[in-house]
Amino acid sequence: MKVIFYLCFFLISMNVWSQANDNVSKTDQHFFSVFVDGGATVIHSQYYHSSSKMGYQFGAGASLLLFEMPDFNFNTQLSIQLYNGASELHSSDVIYQLDQTLYTLQQAFYMQYNKYKWQPKAGVFIAKKLYGQYTYQVELNNNIIYTNTSDGDTFNNYQIGFFVGVEKAINRKWIIELNYQYFESHETLHALQAGIRMWID
Repeated sequence: MKVIFYLCFFLISMNVWSQANDNVSKTDQHFFSVFVDGGATVIHSQYYHSSSKMGYQFGAGASLLLFEMPDFNFNTQLSIQLYNGASELHSSDVIYQLDQTLYTLQQAFYMQYNKYKWQPKAGVFIAKKLYGQYTYQVELNNNIIYTNTSDGDTFNNYQIGFFVGVEKAINRKWIIELNYQYFESHETLHALQAGIRMWID
């Protein structure tokens, strides 16, 4: 029920903010951009919590400027994200490892402070799981004694997440950005992203 509530809230908000575009001041600011990003991911498992191995993340999507104020911009963003990371449970000479790969579709809303060269931003997103896969492996004295790969993962179908980051314009067309992303399901996922964004005229 909470997921449905948040989804309805965001859809209504997007509609209201989109209507507010009629009142946006006419500046040289672009309104639509596309981006790609990549970086490192760490997954902390509630089942395999001795340690975590760093994984990777890749994403691509598009953003829309909903409206702007003198100091702040309000944006929405749709993207597809891929995450990978491994969690381990250590017991004597035995290591139990769960290596997970997760694909999500994300709808985000964020606010950006536009008075600095490096513009800080913060937002919230809903992540819809598109596909998940895991590899379960058991090692004894550094020798793999069991392995199994299966479709599926330990993440819920929907997650609510948060992110913070900064953006810096290289010129009027290109922007570089750094983001930290977090969401929690049965597992806790942290992602550090670096990306590049292009404004579309």
